[in-house]
Amino acid sequence: MIREKLQNKAYLEALEIIEKELQKTPEDAELNYYAAWANDSLGRETAAIPFYELALSGKLTTTDRLEAFIGLGSTYRVTGNYERAHHLLEQAIQEFPNEPVLQVFQAMVKYNQTDYKAAVSQLLTLIIQHASDKNIRAFERALTFYTQNLDYRYEVTEEDTHE
Repeated sequence: MIREKLQNKAYLEALEIIEKELQKTPEDAELNYYAAWANDSLGRETAAIPFYELALSGKLTTTDRLEAFIGLGSTYRVTGNYERAHHLLEQAIQEFPNEPVLQVFQAMVKYNQTDYKAAVSQLLTLIIQHASDKNIRAFERALTFYTQNLDYRYEVTEEDTHE
């Protein structure tokens, strides 16, 4: 019932039910995840953080755990807690190595930490690994080279300028 309300974007209604249920079982991981989801969706990022943290410290389904990692990592990032976001996303990537969305969020954290080169490199790698676009595939070799050599610049010689 709560999940349905959340999926239907009835966040305030869901939160009302969640708050009553949390009074009975405050450590319930699933309820804390739902509280985080509702608060986050309502733009209450700061309020969502402790609920995400409690949810992740308990037993969640694999899907809910992944989404809680994404939600908390994103919330840490958007509230300026870049170090916490970075460490949490590292943990999430260890736990879910085949979930590229975690690496996308990690790249955004790297950008926020002014590690622009690493952020772009990580995104290029993800694009190469997960894109089915024929033009990306056609330039895979060059793109792969640039993931580690973003600052590479071809030096134009006199020979290049003569035709």
